[in-house]
Amino acid sequence: MTLSCDAGYSGKEEVLKLDVAQSLYVDMEDHKKFWVRSRARANVRNFEYRLRCKDGREITVIESSFASAIPTAKLNAIRVFCWM
Repeated sequence: MTLSCDAGYSGKEEVLKLDVAQSLYVDMEDHKKFWVRSRARANVRNFEYRLRCKDGREITVIESSFASAIPTAKLNAIRVFCWM
């Protein structure tokens, strides 16, 4: 299962076009907490929050993600794992 399909989106391309903070997070404080944690540690484990689906439904997800960088310290990739 993927987040994009479970939340009603056709794929990651559709999700990437969204303003994630406004479109997906039910509570903006959760979005802020997530970014504070990810900046402090470059990874977030078992972060639970409410997600808004494309059709307006709200679901609870648990996300674990990590970022990797290339030697120039620019962000190279973010891997996200969500459980619903």
